[in-house]
Amino acid sequence: MGRIKRVKLKSEYILICIVLFTTTALAQNEYKETQGYYNLPSFEVASGIYLLENKTFFYYASFGNIDLKIYGEYNIEKDGLLTFQPDKKLMQEFNVYGTTNNIKSDSIILTYQKPYNGEFENIVVNNIEFPKFNSTENTVSININKPKSGILNINLPSAAKETNLYTIQLKNDEDEVLIFHNYYAHMVRGFISSTFTIKDEFLIYDNKKSAKQEITDKIINEVIAFIDQKRNKKTINRNEKTYKELTNTTKK
Repeated sequence: MGRIKRVKLKSEYILICIVLFTTTALAQNEYKETQGYYNLPSFEVASGIYLLENKTFFYYASFGNIDLKIYGEYNIEKDGLLTFQPDKKLMQEFNVYGTTNNIKSDSIILTYQKPYNGEFENIVVNNIEFPKFNSTENTVSININKPKSGILNINLPSAAKETNLYTIQLKNDEDEVLIFHNYYAHMVRGFISSTFTIKDEFLIYDNKKSAKQEITDKIINEVIAFIDQKRNKKTINRNEKTYKELTNTTKK
């Protein structure tokens, strides 16, 4: 009786392994078959998307002065529906960089580059409002006392005090910070809400179909290298100074 039970359990275990292996193999094959380039043209817009077997995606769109590039991970859901998870940095409202001038001071200089979106012209940092931009200046600056907590909260004057768009934890005794509004953030969020479906090697979107174009290993490596370069860029140079990226710690 015990031997029969052991044989039964062993058979069930083997069956489960076969099911899991088959499911995994089918999923991997699904991404392999999807890998390719899909052209997504529309009126006065040049755009397309690369879908790689390793679940990486790279989308671009060019129109007017806009040069949008979005990358991250995609998943194939039920009925071929694609869902996208862009890199978090692409969806941040601000890009912030800091440097240390090696001057002993209890204050910190904050400089804000004039944004393209007028809605974000007026911001506050730790409840201190920046001056308004004038017609000749592209930057505004304020000098504030260094917070003992080392935390800088960036927000809009109209937002609730407990709601922060961007939170920075100073790490290296920075005494100068540059703030840039991320004009593309809302476009990235809009892309996420778009509906794309993969079916029979066609990408379906906006009642249109785009046939898959095969891509070479060279193109795949170029896409991956471009994304890695963007992800690894952690500094900018301004006025012969190097500023390091300050990471957003806001939890959403």
